[in-house]
Amino acid sequence: MQKIVVLPKVGRMFVLSEGTLHPLALPSLDTIPSTVIQPLRGVVSVVLDDEELEWGGPGSEDKTAEMTVVVVRRKGLGIYRLGQRLVAQKVGQLRADHRTVTDSRKYRCLRHPPPSP
Repeated sequence: MQKIVVLPKVGRMFVLSEGTLHPLALPSLDTIPSTVIQPLRGVVSVVLDDEELEWGGPGSEDKTAEMTVVVVRRKGLGIYRLGQRLVAQKVGQLRADHRTVTDSRKYRCLRHPPPSP
């Protein structure tokens, strides 16, 4: 297991393991059926919007609440809205001359200039 992301505001949790992001329901930790939210493969990390992380405690879950989830993949980035379902807002591929870099809090995509001949 590489990372656990708990999203109590929307009653979900993601577990990143061996490059696959698995969705679970909170508080039961039941696996969410793939017809509702499919596991995502080729995932390097998950990034959340800090301003959407506020939670009022048990019983404050909102069935209409949504959160932004950025999925960093080996070959691209995806921006999703997570509520009852995970809906892609924008998904893009990284070109071969781009690299993903992290400092454990922030992700950046960099274009590495090709070496001069």
